[in-house]
Amino acid sequence: MFNKPTPRGTAGHDRAIEDRLLKLIGQATSTTSIRVSLYEMEDKDVNNALITAANDRNVDVRVLSERCPWGEFRSKCDGSSTEPIPPVTTIVPEAARLAQALGNAPDGKPRVVLCNRGCMQTQEINHDKFWLFSEVYDGQTKTTTTNVVVQSSHNLGGSTPGLADNMVISSGDAQIYQGYEHTWNTMRAKELAGGANSLWPEVDTAGTGDFSGHGGTVAAWRYPRKVRGDNGVLNDPVARSINALDCSTGPEVHIAMASWGGRNEVDTALLAKVDEVGDNGKRCKFRIVTAGTSAKAVALEPNAAHPDRDVQLWTVTTNQLNGISGGLHSKYVLLSWDDANGEHRVVHTGSDNFNNTAVGVADESALRITDPRIYLEFKANWDWLREQNDLTLNNRTDIPFLYEYSGVDDKGMIQPFTFGATTYNTFRTPKHSNFKSPAALSRKSVKGDFNGDRVLDIVTLNDNGLDAEGKKSFSFETFVGKPDGRYFPGVKSWKANSDWGYYSNMRLTSGDYNGDGRDDVAALYTARAGATTGRSTRSSL
Repeated sequence: MFNKPTPRGTAGHDRAIEDRLLKLIGQATSTTSIRVSLYEMEDKDVNNALITAANDRNVDVRVLSERCPWGEFRSKCDGSSTEPIPPVTTIVPEAARLAQALGNAPDGKPRVVLCNRGCMQTQEINHDKFWLFSEVYDGQTKTTTTNVVVQSSHNLGGSTPGLADNMVISSGDAQIYQGYEHTWNTMRAKELAGGANSLWPEVDTAGTGDFSGHGGTVAAWRYPRKVRGDNGVLNDPVARSINALDCSTGPEVHIAMASWGGRNEVDTALLAKVDEVGDNGKRCKFRIVTAGTSAKAVALEPNAAHPDRDVQLWTVTTNQLNGISGGLHSKYVLLSWDDANGEHRVVHTGSDNFNNTAVGVADESALRITDPRIYLEFKANWDWLREQNDLTLNNRTDIPFLYEYSGVDDKGMIQPFTFGATTYNTFRTPKHSNFKSPAALSRKSVKGDFNGDRVLDIVTLNDNGLDAEGKKSFSFETFVGKPDGRYFPGVKSWKANSDWGYYSNMRLTSGDYNGDGRDDVAALYTARAGATTGRSTRSSL
């Protein structure tokens, strides 16, 4: 299931995942044990439900969470600041309240253990997002379900209902439950023993996971771990799946990723596959949705050196009016291909982002699922994410603009941005591209769809000063828009000098003046005697 917030402020928040968790907690009985490992436990409603379950129904509730999350207090609680460490009630007030209410377990240890920069390590965080329910009872159907495992990308923080997230639930499979239970027990023991710097020892030589279940259709991995075993075996399941793709089968890869700062083995696999051509000339197709503009994701897009890559990228920004909403926090990779052995549909999902810390330092858990029904649900969610962030699909007028920098190193350089309009009469936080265009003496700009792809582009008329002949020169620079509101780097598309006219005498406008479906640029030119004439440049992008 998925949280699907819309970019319209707090009214666009979605608590579908929270509501499902509340339902499971409400179905816990006196014979139920609940085990949680979660980065943030700051949702008051969920914590109240856990307290009620423990106090009123004698449910055995135990929680692992992070004491030193990233944010305002990180430098104070990780030792990098000379300031005193704030009390836990200041850093994670709701988790601290939960710990106070639940007290100690029969072993005399706290029911809520707050790991300090991770449970297995002491360098990063406990970034897990899983829940275990030994059994739940549905009062309506009068049925008991055992071995319930919830794996999610979702935290429980103040703004998390405003972010798109995903969750899968396994039930009735003892192997999956016991694998997660072993993970939880080991993490708790490590933290209570003093926070040893430990890695999970498994090396997944066979590619079947650290544990598996549901007839082999679900495999699970624990982190932190070695990215490669001592025998050279690739120990990153996502990278392994991408490496195994045969582009001649025409595979499609759909990625939704909250954070992509660099996960070496995955990045290496992706860079190889986007340029691979199968024996039959087919390419692997990549469609990517990311939170913000990841340089690693941008590096996969077609460019001058690799124009034939079949890669499209949509970046996601939020609407910050009346509360953050519409952002992306999901973490999944979908792979599909057909070959002589049949149809293949694969989902990789978990708490792990595309960052090196996710596999080598932080506490994380991840799944690979080969059930086509689950794939179709994730694919439908990916399609929804893309639709929410493709500015060409909502028939609204967006606002492109150029930002001119004034720093010592970038004075006069510009960067194109777009405020994307939503169907809720709001605008998303502006999207920008990962480049700055070189400075000009001055610029005049105009917008339009100059290549007929229904995406707004920007053309600037740049004053370039004197050319080699000593004449005043100027040129057009075209920034071709992308469907998500970003732009390709500017390309010089026309140039002239004072033999043609003067920069200062021109005022630009745009429109489809010849009816070919592409906007053109026209200049109103004021002659020295005061007369105004029109000159136009036909779009040939």
